[in-house]
Amino acid sequence: MVLWLSGSCAVDARPLRGSSISSCFGRCGAVVFLLSKILPLLVLPVGLILLLLLWASLSGRRAPVIAAFALLWIFATPLTAEGLWRWLERPYQ
Repeated sequence: MVLWLSGSCAVDARPLRGSSISSCFGRCGAVVFLLSKILPLLVLPVGLILLLLLWASLSGRRAPVIAAFALLWIFATPLTAEGLWRWLERPYQ
């Protein structure tokens, strides 16, 4: 038996009966698509702030709330915002 691994799907190399390899790629492709849409939202400043606030509400600690407001303030200041825009647009100038 030969297995071919693709992401989280293991596909037997023998001919399949009643299913196809494309169904595995369809599931894996859907997961990759979903992760490609969700992960950037979690690492952007607003996503980090929301994760910190969620962590604070679940743990009952005050430090994540302070860190969330500090991150919000840092990313909202014009100096940081303009610097990020310049860094983002630099390759296209």
